[in-house]
Amino acid sequence: MPTDREGAGAIVSAGPRMSASLVQETLEAIARGDADLGRRVRESLRPASAETPRSASRISRIPVDIDVEITEHLFALAGRERARTILRSRD
Repeated sequence: MPTDREGAGAIVSAGPRMSASLVQETLEAIARGDADLGRRVRESLRPASAETPRSASRISRIPVDIDVEITEHLFALAGRERARTILRSRD
């Protein structure tokens, strides 16, 4: 099974991948909208899921599972309406 060697805490994933910049923009939008919520979302992630977008270059490709995990935690912590508003605010 291939590994993602981009960043510490490599995630083993043979599944679909996406641009790291999209995941990074999601995390940035959460923090821009509410710094405390951004911190709580990051703290709720598995260590490798938090580290991979932080250490990846913007043109890297990272597992889609990381974006799904971030989105699920955002919805759980912020609620549906607020999470949707934050996701729509991405640049």
